[in-house]
Amino acid sequence: MTSFEYREDMDPAMDIHEYLIPALMLQPIIENAIEHGVTHIGQKGSIDLRISLDPPGREEKTIEIKVTNDGPSLDKNLLILNNHALSIIQEQLFTIRKKYGTGTLTLQNNINRSGVNCTISLPAITLDVFKKTR
Repeated sequence: MTSFEYREDMDPAMDIHEYLIPALMLQPIIENAIEHGVTHIGQKGSIDLRISLDPPGREEKTIEIKVTNDGPSLDKNLLILNNHALSIIQEQLFTIRKKYGTGTLTLQNNINRSGVNCTISLPAITLDVFKKTR
């Protein structure tokens, strides 16, 4: 059985319930961090979730969702094309970019240790604004 520590860090400057974060966007990233990350290290791993409103003080803000694990790093030659979870997120981001002009998914190896950072950047759309633009 896989054992890991899960930590959440929510930006105190934002009420996460006021912003639009598409359904099932976080679940596949957390599942990938477990399945492809911490299950392969042979010891207790860690998964960190950070959601923040960036940059502070600017009118055009984005929501940054970052999931970090300490499992194996990504092979530099590996193209992640057939990952079902990531393809679902890419489809969601395509729709978001069409409507709001921004939305990205980035995967990169951790700099100071093993593991992977998965970062999603979304336009900071409040639910009130979303309801008005439907």
